[in-house]
Amino acid sequence: MEKIPAAGYEIIGLPVAGLYRSFTPKNLSVLLKLFKSLRKAKKVIKEFEPDVVVGVGGYAAGLF
Repeated sequence: MEKIPAAGYEIIGLPVAGLYRSFTPKNLSVLLKLFKSLRKAKKVIKEFEPDVVVGVGGYAAGLF
């Protein structure tokens, strides 16, 4: 969280959350966050036009 901005790049967070193991209405909000994250990630990639994308774990890395 310090090295990337120090190098002149912005960190853009995605609204992600984990699934609950048991069926619960909270899982519906997880799906909504997933779709929002996908849309936001596509927008960021389209605007930034990176040559390389590296996922380093966590929920966000699974979107690509």
